[in-house]
Amino acid sequence: MTYNPSKMCLDCLKSRVDLASEISKHQTLQFCRHCGKYNKPPWVRADLESPELLQVCLSRIRGLSRVKFADASFIWTEPNSRRVKVRVTVRGEVEKALLEQNCVVEFEIVDTQCEECQKSFTPHTWNSKVQVRQRTHHKRTIYHLEQLILKNGAQKECLGIKPKDNGIDFHFGSKGSANKFVEFVKGNVPCQVKFSKQLTSHDAKSNQYNYKYTHLVEIVPICRDDLVVVPQSKHQSKLALCYKVGSTVYLLDAASLQPLEIKPEKYFRNPIYPLAVRDQLTEFIVMDLEAEKDHHIAEVARANDENFGEEVFQVRTHLGRILNPGDSVLGYDIARMTDLDTKEVDIVLVKKLPPPKKPKKLRRLADVSEDKDYTKFEQEYSEDD
Repeated sequence: MTYNPSKMCLDCLKSRVDLASEISKHQTLQFCRHCGKYNKPPWVRADLESPELLQVCLSRIRGLSRVKFADASFIWTEPNSRRVKVRVTVRGEVEKALLEQNCVVEFEIVDTQCEECQKSFTPHTWNSKVQVRQRTHHKRTIYHLEQLILKNGAQKECLGIKPKDNGIDFHFGSKGSANKFVEFVKGNVPCQVKFSKQLTSHDAKSNQYNYKYTHLVEIVPICRDDLVVVPQSKHQSKLALCYKVGSTVYLLDAASLQPLEIKPEKYFRNPIYPLAVRDQLTEFIVMDLEAEKDHHIAEVARANDENFGEEVFQVRTHLGRILNPGDSVLGYDIARMTDLDTKEVDIVLVKKLPPPKKPKKLRRLADVSEDKDYTKFEQEYSEDD
């Protein structure tokens, strides 16, 4: 009696055909415990049972290219088991019948170190260092720069990152990588750069010199919402509010609401320092609002006064488009906090008081203990967004 496969039922056909015979059922995944990346290659960051990790697993399966791939999904495993299981569905045509079969590929997670972490643990491997510093009692601009670096991936070529008292040190393997990073910093915060180099070795026979380079990046110690005194001449000065910090410091004349700009080159020739910062803001209530030609006049009263409403101030403000009577607004109470001659301005309104909002957890460049300043920055960052 001859065997005729066309007369076999579909279930028997499935039991006799192994479409996934070319696939290797046991694989390994290289995992760097220091930075949390998997080797695809290249090294990529991925969470357990995430689409990124599934893509890494599929790229590591040997023999998958020899079959028609249909679908893949994770099978739950204990996170501490150091095992990842992927259910792979393959498809094929046998005896004019379209078959689909599942197979389970098990991955063993093997701890290792990626190339970047190997370099960071090896002493004296860095060639250039960028020292980012801001000489101020709070680190708001440094924290903001840290988020910009993470958002744009500017730290990818760093060999090591070390937090310091007044900033952060970034180590690079080449001078070109350090220059690229310095240009990124200069494009996002107002700063000046000082360059130096140190001779590390010298080969007299071949006349070769080896240097280590250092870039000192000094950030302007003025942050958003700071109040400053801008000198106009030897005997005159004006109050100004910093409403934006980019590659230039943008100010607003507190009396006339005229915009001012201070470029880093001009600032470091004649430095000025904050007169008041966010910690000194006072809450006011908007009693009335009147629109003028190019600004608004707001009537405000101190929110914490015992006799609320007895003393009302008329303030020229740039916030008129977003304010309404009854709103709470934060500002500087000039008359109560300084002895400067500021007859033109008694109150400088800074921003509308946002509703309570749960701060979102921000990523950090390095594993450092969070302090009160950073917790406060997370709250302000969420409110500003």
